[in-house]
Amino acid sequence: MRKSIKKFLTGLFAAGMIIAGSTTASAAVRFDKLPTLVYSELDGLMKKQAAKYVRKDNVVPMLWQGFLEMNISEGRTAKLYVPDNTPQGAMFVAMNVPAGQDPGDFIVNSGWKAKADQEGICLFVLEPAKGSGWGTVEEEADYVKAAIGAARAGKWLQPGPSIYLVGYGEIGSLIQKYAMENPIAVAGAAFFDASEIDASYLKENGAVSFDTDTKKYGVTRKEVPVPVFLANGAEDGNTGAVTAYWTAAANDKNAVSRFAPEGAAVLANSVKSETKAYNYVSTDTTDAAWAFMDQYYRYGGGVLSNAISWKFDYNKGGVEFRSFTDSNGIDRQYLVYIPQAYAGQKLPVVVAYHGASTSMRNFFENTLWYNIADREGIMLVFPESSLIPVPSTLGGGEKNPTAYRALWTIEDPSLKLTDYVYAKDLLDNIGQNYPYVADTGRMYCTGHSMGCMMTHYLGSTDVSHRFAAMGATSGPLMAKEETGSQVVPMLHTMAEYDMWSYDLNKDSSMVINAANMWLTKNHLADAENVDAVRRAGYAATRKDGRWNTSVWTSADGAPLYKYIWVSQKDHVNMPSENELLWNTWFKHWNMFTDTGIRYYDGIAVK
Repeated sequence: MRKSIKKFLTGLFAAGMIIAGSTTASAAVRFDKLPTLVYSELDGLMKKQAAKYVRKDNVVPMLWQGFLEMNISEGRTAKLYVPDNTPQGAMFVAMNVPAGQDPGDFIVNSGWKAKADQEGICLFVLEPAKGSGWGTVEEEADYVKAAIGAARAGKWLQPGPSIYLVGYGEIGSLIQKYAMENPIAVAGAAFFDASEIDASYLKENGAVSFDTDTKKYGVTRKEVPVPVFLANGAEDGNTGAVTAYWTAAANDKNAVSRFAPEGAAVLANSVKSETKAYNYVSTDTTDAAWAFMDQYYRYGGGVLSNAISWKFDYNKGGVEFRSFTDSNGIDRQYLVYIPQAYAGQKLPVVVAYHGASTSMRNFFENTLWYNIADREGIMLVFPESSLIPVPSTLGGGEKNPTAYRALWTIEDPSLKLTDYVYAKDLLDNIGQNYPYVADTGRMYCTGHSMGCMMTHYLGSTDVSHRFAAMGATSGPLMAKEETGSQVVPMLHTMAEYDMWSYDLNKDSSMVINAANMWLTKNHLADAENVDAVRRAGYAATRKDGRWNTSVWTSADGAPLYKYIWVSQKDHVNMPSENELLWNTWFKHWNMFTDTGIRYYDGIAVK
């Protein structure tokens, strides 16, 4: 093995693909060390960072930007580049610096910095130990796993929902192994001479099941497709087997139904293989890697709640970013999508609240709501939350301090009205900016996780009076008011493998609190009989594939509360849930704004 690698590297030197003698520090690039986060100092540090980077048009920026250095383990670091004004949730591209290259020089000379500036992506560059070159693959295996894990962890910088990977040479094969071991986390990858992976590893790793003692998916690692570009200066048995491994995953009989909600075309050309020698430092190589990866996007932590999709092109039109200052004096931003094919028409409006530690851009990209909007003619509004400390329930706190995140304020009793005010002002701002587009009689509210909590919360307030219907995924009731006096239909989904129990038969849980609130609010039960009404409706659950549906109707037969738990689903918003929200729920409801009366397929509900 070592002999063949030595021969391989000798060939790369001869081809000019590795530049000898370039291990001196870059004079042009200075890296700032990310600080140690100390809980007692966190508030002051975050305010200082926010003062540097928060802008009216980017209220949740990455709180560190520029050239950065992150500690990975004792004596080991990685380099980062975060472009100016990058929002939280931007996608990361993790790569190894090629042998013999200085990280700063490589980031600049390869064109990766320019690509990051152009595309709004963040670079995470693995590097050898200071004062030495890369060790053997055996010596570097733990570092590579730890470094990519640190990139995804988001302690200082909140990354996107998946990651892009680029591997160069022998160390790059470790990055490719990471993709094989964590396929549901990789949006796309490019590997240059990084496929020296033996058949025994492919067989052993591919057979690993995602099943655990408590979660059953029936899926192994080799069955999960990943968009991969493989380039090798020379082919051998190992490189051919690696190509075959990825190709088999893309062609698996279940791959489309499990992982590609936009259809078979997404996976059709998702494995590209070339026998060609690339200069790792060339901008042409960087262009080739990004041109392939930039086609694809991935969302979802769960195995059967995971989606590979086409990457949305913000340049194609339809997306606008709006900023305003709300009644509390807080600068706010929201994203609007209006399908160009429906210009000049009044459209229904879906307002979608993102989850914790994510962003409006992430939620817009994750949900594929824009495909529904294009097909049905819908105006989409994705509000951005503000930066606040991470509650201990989300992993923050003294023992594990984490940089501020984009969160809704509903978990803090002293602040929960903050986003109630924002929600009211947002609807006013939409009306002011889009008076000839937004149909106020067909406005709908949705959200996922903490965005679902926001939907429950707003449902308990008089903001709900402005929505024809509400519907949200994977979130319990965290706070409520008593000002929401109108009947507002609600569809609520939870997952079998969610963060909270989906079982409505239990005596007490935050999810049951949500169900009880909607049942009483919509006059389907009262405080005395709500538990009995809830259990009776839940006992009549109807199963249809992965969907387990319970419905509570009014006296005249209108469905006013619908509850669905999804089998084999994790705490993720699946695009199919949003299709269900629109097709079976929102599109059936409208409201006369002057009377507040809602209609289900033309039948008045009072």
